[in-house]
Parts: sequence; C-alpha cells; structure tokens
Amino acid sequence: VIGVLVAIFAGIGLVMTFKGPILGIVSAMKRLATGDTNIHLSAKNRHDEIGDMARALEVFKENAQERVRLEVATEEQRAEAEAQRQANESERKALDQQIQFAVTALAGGLERLSAGDISTTIDTPFNDRLEQLRVDFNQSMLRLRETIGGIQENVSVIRGNAQQMSESAVDLARRTERQAASLEETAAAVDEVNTNMRNAVD
Repeated sequence: VIGVLVAIFAGIGLVMTFKGPILGIVSAMKRLATGDTNIHLSAKNRHDEIGDMARALEVFKENAQERVRLEVATEEQRAEAEAQRQANESERKALDQQIQFAVTALAGGLERLSAGDISTTIDTPFNDRLEQLRVDFNQSMLRLRETIGGIQENVSVIRGNAQQMSESAVDLARRTERQAASLEETAAAVDEVNTNMRNAVD
C-alpha cells in the first residue's frame, strides 16, 4: 500500500512538474493567436517533449514577427509610392500650368505682332524648361525691329536721292530749255547773216 501511495504521489508530482510549462506554452499560444509576438518561451531550452513544443512555438512566433515586419514594410512602401505619385501629380499639374501660361503669352505676343505692334515683348519668365522660348521670342522681336529700322533708314535715303534726282532733272530741263532758246536765237542770227550775205552778193 505504501508503495502504491508513493507511486501515486510520484505521479502527481510528475504531473505538477509538467503542468506549469504546459500551461505556459498554452498561454503563449493564446497570446500568439491574438497577434501578440512579445512572448518569452523559457521551456525551449528543455530536452523533452515540452521543449520540442516550445521550440515549435518559437518558430511560429518568428514567422508571425516576420509577417508583421513584412506588413509594416509593405505599408511603408505603399505610403512612399502614394507620396511619390502625389508629388508627380503635383509636378505634372504645375508643368501644365506653366505650359498653358507660356502658350497664352506667346499667342498674345504673336497677335500683337500680327496687328503691327513690333515693340511687344514677354517680360514674365517662363518655367526653366520653357524659358528659352521666351528668350528666343524677345530676340526675334528685337531683330525684327532692327531690320525694319534699317529698312526705314534705307527708304529715307532712297526718298532723299529720288528728290535730289527729281530736282536735278527739273534743273536740267530748265537749262536745256535755255540752251534751246539760245540755239534758236543763234540760228536766227546766222540765218540773218546768210540773208545779208546773199543780198550783198546780189
């Protein structure tokens, strides 16, 4: 009887020895199931079945931590991609506005040019990638003004020369008329001399 009692108490002691670690593993499993990976498995250092269970649970814990890390990294990448998309969208809208402004300014300048206004320029700078258009337009207008100014000077010179030629022609015509009159007088005098000579001869 005593031996039986000793065996029973030994069994109870053995059960109590396993009960604590098993309850710890069960508690850890419940926490892990709820997503709590901040668990400590001291039984993983045991060299029995409980240690095997603890080490297996440790693998589950590490996998859960890796999954959480990947989810966080994925969410960060998604947030970065969204921020980059919004930045690109803002840049595209700003560029569209700059292009629209440049087109409007150039159209206005060309319209004034078609109306004969060659003094027009575009003073408001464009976006960096469009600024060269404004510079080229203003330089073209400057060269056009210089060209038209040169043409006007040449026209003035030609008008002056034409006026001088006209005055010279009038003066030449007058001198020609006077010379013709002198020739007529000379011819009349010669004719009179001839008449007198014929009369003298007769």
